[in-house]
Amino acid sequence: AACVSPQRWQLLLRLPLLVLPVLLFGISSKPWTPNPLAGANQGGYVLGLILLLAFAWFWQENQHQWQRLMAGAAMALAGVMVWQTGSRAALVAAALAAALLWIQQGALLGSIWKRGVLLSGLGVAALAVKQLLRPSSTGIPGIDLSSDTGRIAIARCYSAIPFSGNNRFLYGIGFDRSGEFCSDPIHGGVADHAHNVYLQLFASTGVLGVFGLVLLLAVLMLAWRSAAPGMDALPRVAGRLVLLYTLIQGFLDLSLLHWPVTLVFTGVLLGIPLSWHRSSGRQLTQI
Repeated sequence: AACVSPQRWQLLLRLPLLVLPVLLFGISSKPWTPNPLAGANQGGYVLGLILLLAFAWFWQENQHQWQRLMAGAAMALAGVMVWQTGSRAALVAAALAAALLWIQQGALLGSIWKRGVLLSGLGVAALAVKQLLRPSSTGIPGIDLSSDTGRIAIARCYSAIPFSGNNRFLYGIGFDRSGEFCSDPIHGGVADHAHNVYLQLFASTGVLGVFGLVLLLAVLMLAWRSAAPGMDALPRVAGRLVLLYTLIQGFLDLSLLHWPVTLVFTGVLLGIPLSWHRSSGRQLTQI
């Protein structure tokens, strides 16, 4: 991503949307798995990224009406597809990322409270519609008792691993051995991961891995602080949405680490601001 010319991002960020018409021919009932070699949640994660790229395009001002219509159609298609995968993590993370960035933009314009109230109302309406279309067994929209209690139990197990001795707090247990320490039956299967990127990282790599993540986030924050003023509107909005989406989704699921495509796609999109650094010849250490 750092080696991409800034002028190319306008096209590159629209290209992933071309997959949506192709996927439309294979869409099926929930839980729909877009790629049979990966799970529905992994497909939902990638489609969540594509949904945000469409939203970023739709958000742009000073564009032809036909471009806004195409962006709106792509956003609607991607939204339906994320819904069909049944991935709550992808849907919630995408919605929260878009809402947070929209509210942040409202703060700059002095209309943060109006936007917050509007989004709260839309959220309540969306939950009501969801409950009508697909009622929850608990009566609370979005809650799946058997799945959620299993996720909480496995998360507790992983959170205890770093404090179980043998230098695990410092080094962790490794990604390949995590299933030997924690497993929990969920929906007839066995969950052997934390359903949380941060817990998984802490258990598998210890505090050193967490420190590495903090360094990565620091580099990204420094890059954004320096590059954002000179960036084009589309890559600036898309890059911020992807960063928020990745951070939020990490609390809800582990799809980011389950499929090489998700790692590569996410990494390229997170690196958008580094492209402007390379083109300007500045170094992050000089910021």
